Amino acid sequence: MCIIGKTRSQKGFYSGNTGNFLFNLALEKFLDNAGADVVYNENIFDGTFSPEYINDNFDLALFSSANFINPKCKEWLLFLAKNIKKLKIPVFFVGIGLQSPINDVSHDFINSFKFECGEFLNAVCECGGSFSLRGYKTAEVFEKLGCKNYSVTGCPSVFLFGKDFQVNFKKVEKELLKPVINGTGCLRDKKINKIFKTYPKSVFICQDRFYKILRLNYQKIHPVKYGKLALMLRFGKTVPELLKQNRITLFEDIPDWMDYIKNEGFNFSFGTRIHGNLINILCNVPALIYACDTRVLEMAEFFKIPHIKTLPYDFDLYKMYENVDYFEFNKNYTEKAAKFQNFFDKFEIPCKIF
Repeated sequence: MCIIGKTRSQKGFYSGNTGNFLFNLALEKFLDNAGADVVYNENIFDGTFSPEYINDNFDLALFSSANFINPKCKEWLLFLAKNIKKLKIPVFFVGIGLQSPINDVSHDFINSFKFECGEFLNAVCECGGSFSLRGYKTAEVFEKLGCKNYSVTGCPSVFLFGKDFQVNFKKVEKELLKPVINGTGCLRDKKINKIFKTYPKSVFICQDRFYKILRLNYQKIHPVKYGKLALMLRFGKTVPELLKQNRITLFEDIPDWMDYIKNEGFNFSFGTRIHGNLINILCNVPALIYACDTRVLEMAEFFKIPHIKTLPYDFDLYKMYENVDYFEFNKNYTEKAAKFQNFFDKFEIPCKIF
């Protein structure tokens, strides 16, 4: 029997984003494929079960991980280390990754929380657990910290539909392009903002920032803080108009999100959200990822997903779309899926991606 702790973002939309639900869903599916005896818990150290109970009733613990290798998570890492040291069963972190500035090629960001990260890594290694990493940049950080107890596997979300998944799509003419945009930074960029006028059927899919407006009606409850002027100052002048036109939306359920993408006929995805783009890719909608930090970049590089690190001076969405090619992604997919499965097989973890 195993116990699985989900990423902290599932506590609410203000501490994370709905895109992270995708890798939780994928890992749960893989456990179900293997017929695993599983107890799901928000956080296995939330007090629901004592360490003694966990030791007596479970064979292993899994964490559906996010970008934990991040200075903002230093207290979280210490909390995890403290509690893992109380366990006598192995603890595994699946799909864990870093988050740092895209130009920090030496990974100097780790210096600000080197102790906390070291405590966390040592606790997992000492209990007999291990790490599956999102990409090779996280592996470089682990090596820098002296930890070799890892496998580079990518994120579980990419393998949601098994080992044989391929991205297949047909290019369309410009007048038929119906793009979906993600990442609030895109809303602030004047070059990207032009997309919404050029393609009047385009939409923005939010993963966190507009939850209070879209779900809790905060524009009426707090008309100053969430009014037109405040939104323009924070996100740019396009946002109030998009909200008025119902062109900003958010999903709290991954299947509903995917159904929306398919049923509405979107045929291109662009933005800075890695999982927001992956959801579209899994719907056979090609994505071009705008890598804003290493968290996004390392996954795009690992899976050979088309991406850019800077916007070209003459940014034109359709020209970018014309050049998108998923040949390398498709070519490498089966090999990456096998590596991911090998991680589970190596430690006899009851997970099957197919």
